[in-house]
Amino acid sequence: MHGDPLTSLGNRALLFAHAGEISSGGALRALLLLDLDGFKQVNDTLGHHNGDLVLQEVATRINRAVGDDDVAVRLGGDEFAVLTAPLDDAEQASALAAAIIDRLSRPVRLEGVDLTISCSLGIGLTGLDGDDLDSLLRAADRAMYSAKTAGRAGGVLRVGGSAWLQDTPDTGLVEDLVGGLEREELRLHYQPQVDVEGAVVGCEALLRWQHPTRGLLAPHAFLPAAERSGLLDRITLVAVRIALRDQPALSAAAGHPVSVSVNVSPRDLLGREFLPELARLLAATPPAAAHLVLEITEPAPFPVPAVIELFRRLTRLGLAVSIHEFGAGRSSLTALSQYPGVSEVKIHPTLVRQVSDDTVARLVRAIVAAAHGLGVHVVAEGIEDEESARCLTAMGCDRLQGFWIAPPASLDDTTAWIDDRGRPPGPMREV
Repeated sequence: MHGDPLTSLGNRALLFAHAGEISSGGALRALLLLDLDGFKQVNDTLGHHNGDLVLQEVATRINRAVGDDDVAVRLGGDEFAVLTAPLDDAEQASALAAAIIDRLSRPVRLEGVDLTISCSLGIGLTGLDGDDLDSLLRAADRAMYSAKTAGRAGGVLRVGGSAWLQDTPDTGLVEDLVGGLEREELRLHYQPQVDVEGAVVGCEALLRWQHPTRGLLAPHAFLPAAERSGLLDRITLVAVRIALRDQPALSAAAGHPVSVSVNVSPRDLLGREFLPELARLLAATPPAAAHLVLEITEPAPFPVPAVIELFRRLTRLGLAVSIHEFGAGRSSLTALSQYPGVSEVKIHPTLVRQVSDDTVARLVRAIVAAAHGLGVHVVAEGIEDEESARCLTAMGCDRLQGFWIAPPASLDDTTAWIDDRGRPPGPMREV
């Protein structure tokens, strides 16, 4: 009933028989979803009998890579899935994915020919991508599809804030990036946040790379390669170090403390080495730690213990957490109350741009009211015009951020902009 007749693995029914363990266990688990690249050509060229032999060999190799308590299944065709046993951290899921890809990359000998198998693999994690099997399947499927469309063999693609890619990176760009880290070519640009009185109270740090020949690069030009090559956590720590260094200058320009927000991948936070390195950076500049905010994507509405403990560790370091792009996903302010250290939510720019719509306006008002009830302040991110700024301020948003306030700029330009503002204009609430 739960066995795949062709391979040694379980079938789809077995996977769904274990679905209850995801929502009831409260542990960090991963769902790995993979299919073979170009498998149709195997059937067309070597025949379905040899295609079946390939599937059987793939199943054997997957079975050898997984643990005794992992659930490995063939979903159908050339698609396979692995539901892991409880994990200590996300790196274990990454390691398992790498082990599977490594085993599958070894040639299969068929009719005297060495056939190389490649696959695309996506990963979904509880606590980050969902709290049930359907959510994890959707997240992993999006990731797997993106890996396949990226056109590289052996890919594991990260989509949004959740699943990730481990494929053949742009080696030239990666080599440049390694050198750029050593030469301190990474820069931060800052986009100010203002309160309802117009005073600058915070800045979001946005990463840039001053490439020696390509000029100033935005994150989308190099972060995917950095993530695929395992450099992302190192880059994030560099960004934190620069932000801690620059924060006093931003505060001096404003004449009062200004917080600095740094975007951090949830996968960075779940890595074994990231938090200890972060703690060392904070210990070197203790006063600035109180003004550092870590921005992460919206967590799952039903937290798992591993993620809650992560937030507790951030709180013990004296850090505040901001949840950005809030309100467009499966938002749960009740769940946010269970995440220690969350002091801010940033309303998704899509909602900010559509706030004139009555339905969106009701949603924003509900978010603001609920967040304030939890002692969490609200930032309207993506302000592009004065009308939206006034509307969102009237709805109770505590801070505003966007190009209408100020575009991201270098530290020197940002401090000059803050200094030029002088005394803020009258309060927006009065208009």
